[in-house]
Amino acid sequence: MPLRFKIDENLPGEAVELLERHGFEASSVVLQRMVGRDDAGVALTCRDENRIVVTLDRGMALHAMGHQLAGLSVLVLRPIDQSKPAVLSMIDRVAGMVKDWKTPFVAIVSENSVRLRRGGPPDVPPPG
Repeated sequence: MPLRFKIDENLPGEAVELLERHGFEASSVVLQRMVGRDDAGVALTCRDENRIVVTLDRGMALHAMGHQLAGLSVLVLRPIDQSKPAVLSMIDRVAGMVKDWKTPFVAIVSENSVRLRRGGPPDVPPPG
């Protein structure tokens, strides 16, 4: 069964197609008409749907680390440049790595590092 992702509303919709090209199942907050929902509501839905949240919002990682949402996986992107091409490039790079990680996890991805907590290998090389 492929990993399942939900793209947060703060990311370009093209991220869904990009992840699908990598062989994952993907949807978005926008496609599922969840725009405007608070982080806790999105996090709970993703946990219940067994989806990995992809977001620019570091606060979403806090929900994953809270006891009430055990089992939630979050991929937080921290690009220097938040333009659409830069964000999609970061998702493209990390998509090749995430398939080897054990869920649940919280990963903070920056231009030159990946910090992975809970699940997966202890040391992850930088994307790219």
